[in-house]
Amino acid sequence: MQRKFTEKERDAIRNKYGSEPLFQVAEVICQFFDNRLQAFVLWPEDIFNEAASVIDNIKENGDEYIPKIQHLWKTIYPRFREYDKTIPDEQISLATSIVLDIAAITLHLSSDEVHQYMGQLLMGVISSYNKEQWESVLTDLGKASNHLSKPLRAWINDYMKLENEQYLSDEIEELFAPKPKQKKKKVEEEPFDPDFITFTKKVTNYNIMLLYQEMLKAKWIADGEPDNFFALFNGGTSEAKIVWTNKVGRDNLYALFKMMVDERFISAPNTHSVQKIVESHFVDVNGHYLTGIDGGKHSGKALALIDAWKLVLKAKAPNDD
Repeated sequence: MQRKFTEKERDAIRNKYGSEPLFQVAEVICQFFDNRLQAFVLWPEDIFNEAASVIDNIKENGDEYIPKIQHLWKTIYPRFREYDKTIPDEQISLATSIVLDIAAITLHLSSDEVHQYMGQLLMGVISSYNKEQWESVLTDLGKASNHLSKPLRAWINDYMKLENEQYLSDEIEELFAPKPKQKKKKVEEEPFDPDFITFTKKVTNYNIMLLYQEMLKAKWIADGEPDNFFALFNGGTSEAKIVWTNKVGRDNLYALFKMMVDERFISAPNTHSVQKIVESHFVDVNGHYLTGIDGGKHSGKALALIDAWKLVLKAKAPNDD
């Protein structure tokens, strides 16, 4: 929650997400703590958005997010404090605890051990900053939301799956973003016709393997057959498909291969664009080709990785002179 929602915005969030178990927990908790948060107004929509934001960061970054968990209190507490500097610290601490405890409890319900561990770490952070209240808050949260634990467990296990591309915090942000002008729909969309032409590599197989491993580590691509990845650079034709996980926007994939061509790590035939080759060899988790890539939407984090991967593509094999 980077800002307070208006009444109209809260209604929009409730109408769209009111049936979600995470929202239902936020609503129950908000009612339960209403008499203890008399100075600081915390709405269910606020709790839902804040908790979803924590969960989404963990969903996107996996165990790489573990070191950042200790900073979550210092992220949310000051933002709550800025809303009204006259509110007692105890009220701000309680509101921060409620938000983070809901995220921690939800993660702890996951069947994934890493998510459970991160939920425990988050509870430890809460207890270190709010020693006087955290145990009673956690107990009260459990009492108020215990009847929703089963649907919440089912929800978090489904939500954190790799093939589930939903990010609630992004959806909420987009819900209130200025709407772009509607483009006229085409009368009929032609089916995508893949072209099996590939790139020609100017680097060694060692460099290609390093890039493959880095993309796996960053969770840009699914762990499949390396041969499919190598086939993308054989200079001929191939029907090989690489599964794109959609961890970052697909335009970043175009940016990676455009960099590789510009830096002369690979080359593309004059008759084929980088976009066409990439679209013909990468598919989503459902097997659909990644059409519509134009390089227009980039992530700063993704671009930093792409820049770092230049060193990987320049690296010499251990046995090279």
